[in-house]
Amino acid sequence: MIIINKSAAVLFFLCTAGCLLVGCNAGMAPSGGSPEEVKSAFDKLPIEERAKSIMSSPATAEFKAQRIKEMYAKEGKEVPPDLLKGAGTAH
Repeated sequence: MIIINKSAAVLFFLCTAGCLLVGCNAGMAPSGGSPEEVKSAFDKLPIEERAKSIMSSPATAEFKAQRIKEMYAKEGKEVPPDLLKGAGTAH
């Protein structure tokens, strides 16, 4: 007969449970969308949300401003004047 003290039993249980949880989830992470799916989802967002997303990117201020101007021009809208303020800061 094997005698196991309480702390050893708890440690064994925690190690076993941890291995089972990690082993069951290993390699099961969602892969995310393809570049086409991501672009399609981005294009479906309202223009204001797309602009906010671009403004929060780490891109240069010039790139952000140009991209937003192109996006609004494509939809035939004027860029809100306050939108491009702070274009040089990454959020």
